[in-house]
Amino acid sequence: MRKGHQFGEAALIKHDRDIGKHTANGKECNQSTRRLKDKKESRAVDRHQNANHPDLHPKRQAPVRAPYIKKNHYPPILRFAPLGKRIRLGHMERKTKPRHYIEAVLIYALPWLLRPLPFAWRVKIGGAILGWAIRAIGGLRRRIIDNLTLIYPAMPAREKRALMRRITRHIGRGFIEIFYTEDLYTSLTDVQIRPGALAEIAAAHKAGQPVIMVSGHFGQWEAVRVALKAEGLRSAAVYKPSKNPIFERRFAKVLAIGGAGVFPIGPAGMRPMLKHLRGGGIVSILLDQRVADGEIIDFMGQPALTSTAIVKLALKTGALVVPTYGRLMPDGKTEVIIERSVPQADPIAMQQAINDSLSAQVFAHPEQWYWLHNRWARPDLPN
Repeated sequence: MRKGHQFGEAALIKHDRDIGKHTANGKECNQSTRRLKDKKESRAVDRHQNANHPDLHPKRQAPVRAPYIKKNHYPPILRFAPLGKRIRLGHMERKTKPRHYIEAVLIYALPWLLRPLPFAWRVKIGGAILGWAIRAIGGLRRRIIDNLTLIYPAMPAREKRALMRRITRHIGRGFIEIFYTEDLYTSLTDVQIRPGALAEIAAAHKAGQPVIMVSGHFGQWEAVRVALKAEGLRSAAVYKPSKNPIFERRFAKVLAIGGAGVFPIGPAGMRPMLKHLRGGGIVSILLDQRVADGEIIDFMGQPALTSTAIVKLALKTGALVVPTYGRLMPDGKTEVIIERSVPQADPIAMQQAINDSLSAQVFAHPEQWYWLHNRWARPDLPN
């Protein structure tokens, strides 16, 4: 017994020495245990403080980040994320899938092949090829023809087909330009704009009043933001996120032209956009797409479901609502059109004024509008 007891004491002494246990002033103090306890408490505090941080949360896979466009930051050239990783896009995270890579290869193939050519030739040839591809897809071709028939019922079929060819070339041209951001920006610096056209926007911005510039998928709509930036007026953009997170990065790079950030449609973008407006900022948004839960408001002579959220936001923040357009000219240059602000009234009347303004531009230059939108679809009516 005694020997065993002695062996037990020796083992305890060795164990105490290994873990740094000792007795001081009659009180036990285990240094190793204390350090471990402090370390655990520190980690618990860090976990609590960073519970919602996507990079520091211990139970979440850190996403591969695509730079969120803020102020005048331009993200780098597209870098593919590893398969299955989440890509950080502004306030959202998107997981890459195999089909995204297949789509990306198909999307990037033509712009990559056209790179050796001058920018004007890239846009012209790329627009013609993509226009032919759109016309070759039966569903897209029929949608354009159906929309033209609805708005121009008396137009002869031959004239309608000719107009469709011009429309598809314009759509292809706009898509190709996305892939050459620097060249596009350079081409838009030489725009035509009426002297004093920006006076109302500049005065509102100087007084701290927010400004909402409304437009549609017409002409070269980004030319307006380039013209504003040239005058020292930086603007943000509201956009609908792409279904492909890889292509999203390229799309976001074009939206950075305005220099004041981008906000996705929906709750993720509403809060920062509201903060931007309340700070006297300028926001640009395109309001010519169908919204299923929108109000039925006339557009180009036909009832169309239209969102009134932006005009309600303008009334809430006291923002100036200004219709703006970038119309392509025959000589290849872009004319920036800044109309007078929409008088504040009830949301339906304000949105009708916006629709009427865009309708006038489309009627004057129908080949420059994006007729692929299913703009007049009415789920509230029987088929």
